[in-house]
Amino acid sequence: MSTSLSDKELFELVQGGDESAFRVLFDRYYGMLYRFFCYRGMDEAGAEDMAQDVFVKVWSNRHRIRVDKSIKAYLFTVAGNEINMHLRKKKVRDAHAKEEKASSISYALPITDFDTRAAIDAAIQALPENQRHVFVLHRYDQLTYREIAQLQQVSIKTVESRMSKALKRLKHALQYLRTLILILFC
Repeated sequence: MSTSLSDKELFELVQGGDESAFRVLFDRYYGMLYRFFCYRGMDEAGAEDMAQDVFVKVWSNRHRIRVDKSIKAYLFTVAGNEINMHLRKKKVRDAHAKEEKASSISYALPITDFDTRAAIDAAIQALPENQRHVFVLHRYDQLTYREIAQLQQVSIKTVESRMSKALKRLKHALQYLRTLILILFC
């Protein structure tokens, strides 16, 4: 199966039951969906399961799916619905624990954390959900502001505003890293 086919051509083949086209589609978008779930707070195993669940749903419902936008936007819509359902279930199971965790979130990271990647990941996780979602979709999954706006059913200006606020919070949260690096290497 040629990987040079467009998403639309691949999905038409998938709708016809072509498993090799489905595999190409899976290979093309699995990593993006996996990262999407990771940055929405899922652990690695949970992110793998949920990304695979998205593709199971696509395969199971391939005959009924009508893609108005791009298949990429459709996959992220399904993924967003999956994460929202997961979060609703989790909220019911541990509402009290979630309250305590929410009250303890801090945007300042401990200076003892020398692992830059971990510090960045922690700062991203500490962002408010709507800002984190926009940041991850744009910076890690390379969605355009227009695609994100369609996916979230908001205006492009709202996406721009959320991204701007996310970047300001990240800059503030990671300010200590810059200082620490200057101290260590000067």
